Amino acid sequence: MRARFGGPLVYSANWDDYQSVPFWEALDYVGIDAYFNLTDQAQPSPQVLRTAWRRWVSALERFVKQVKKPVLFTEIGLRSILGANRHPWDWNSNAPIDLREQANYYQAALETFWHKPWFYGFYWWAWLPYPEQGGRDDDSYSPHGKPAEAVLRDWYAKAAH
Repeated sequence: MRARFGGPLVYSANWDDYQSVPFWEALDYVGIDAYFNLTDQAQPSPQVLRTAWRRWVSALERFVKQVKKPVLFTEIGLRSILGANRHPWDWNSNAPIDLREQANYYQAALETFWHKPWFYGFYWWAWLPYPEQGGRDDDSYSPHGKPAEAVLRDWYAKAAH
C-alpha cells in the first residue's frame, strides 16, 4: 500500500478483536469500532459510564504501549434506546426511546478519551445525510435533533477556541 499511497493508513478492527490483528506495525493508526459493552444498567449516569470506560481504557493503554500506535475510534455511537450501553453494537433490538442515555454515553466517551495523548479521534456512527433522520422520536444511532447532538456541539465548539 505504501508504494501506491503516501497518506496515513488505518485498519478498523472490532472492539472485541483489535488485539488479534497481526499487522498493526505496518499502519499509522489503530482503528477500533468501539462498541464496548459498558454496564448492565439502563439509564446510567455519565459518572457510571465514565467508571465503566475505565476498564477498557486500561486495556487500550496497555495495547498502545505494545504496538506504539495511536488509536482512532473508527466507529463509536449508541442508539437512543433504553439500555443501549449494555450492547452498543446491537442495531436491531427493541426498547423504548431513551435520549438521555445516548447523550450520557456521548458525554462520558468524550470526557474519557478527549485528552488521552494516545487517542486521536472519534468517527461517530451514524449521522446520515438524510434530514428526516433523527429527532426526539428516532431510536437510531443518529444524534441529529437529540440531546446527544448538543453534547457534540458543545465539545467541538470548545475545541475550536
